[in-house]
Amino acid sequence: MKLTIAVSGLNNIDSPGPGVPVIRAIRESKDLDVRIIGLAYENLEPGAYMPNVADKTYKVPYPSEGSDALLARIRYIHEQEKLEPTQHEKILLARHRQVDWDELTKVLDEIEAACAAFDTPRLLELLTGLVPENRIERPVSAAS
Repeated sequence: MKLTIAVSGLNNIDSPGPGVPVIRAIRESKDLDVRIIGLAYENLEPGAYMPNVADKTYKVPYPSEGSDALLARIRYIHEQEKLEPTQHEKILLARHRQVDWDELTKVLDEIEAACAAFDTPRLLELLTGLVPENRIERPVSAAS
């Protein structure tokens, strides 16, 4: 079973932000299949940008901003990650979509052709079709 685990403290120091060492320990386990969600209080927390740490990172408000702001952000993250309840009230599973293999192969061939033709609009269209939950927040520009 794949677990989605959210971890804060991405400062990459032992105290008060031990999230990166905790994530590394989780990833070293041969018994766990995990997806790590990083929760960063600051945009510049190093763990948010380090390879093989978090699979996805969300900025969260400091607890000093109040529980309403923090809970609203946690609810938003739950919606984005499509989490499902388990038998334990504080453990949720990420939902996933089933994809038809033949259809996926066809789309991957189209992606390859769009890359070869440097057709960025078509490539973005195909990628968005594969992952409709993904929302591109800024335009992607072609390299000059």
